[in-house]
Amino acid sequence: MCKVQKYDFAGKRSLIGRFQYYVSIVYKFSTHGRTNKIIYLCLGTLRSSGNSTWRVESTDQQLDLEKLKRQEPILFYDELTLYEDELADNGISNLILKIRCMPSGFFVLLRFYMRVDGVIIRCFDTRYHYEVGNTYILREYIERESPVSLLKPEFQSTSDINSVIAQLKTNVHQLEKLFFKTSI
Repeated sequence: MCKVQKYDFAGKRSLIGRFQYYVSIVYKFSTHGRTNKIIYLCLGTLRSSGNSTWRVESTDQQLDLEKLKRQEPILFYDELTLYEDELADNGISNLILKIRCMPSGFFVLLRFYMRVDGVIIRCFDTRYHYEVGNTYILREYIERESPVSLLKPEFQSTSDINSVIAQLKTNVHQLEKLFFKTSI
């Protein structure tokens, strides 16, 4: 028999390095004749202890896609598949990271894509773009999804992710500037 006790530690603080977090809920699990296990769930908000080198602000500034399309030497490029699954042969789900460094700055794309055959297609993109000389990194986060029934037949089962994304409905679009200190 397993006994579960819930403790409410709302507002209690702990420190990890330079950051503090507020513990919301702690569960204590115990079984007859075994040692107790304490599991910290729902750590709540991670907050800076005051000496943070980052500041985040919402913005209306869009990523300059024309600037990213310009021909310039690529100093480093890599594409990593962090996760991929065929959903028990019922579609596909993957998480891909693309990194490109140029003399003018860098661009990072983290893309989660999921297609459940005959049901839904979903794509979450997070883009980071830094230009040399700026004191911030521009972050764009977009959530898109559509039921398969609302898509044209040629987009319902294609493996060309880029062509499908343009057909999906945008549900969330956030733009932020991640400011950093130029000297620490």
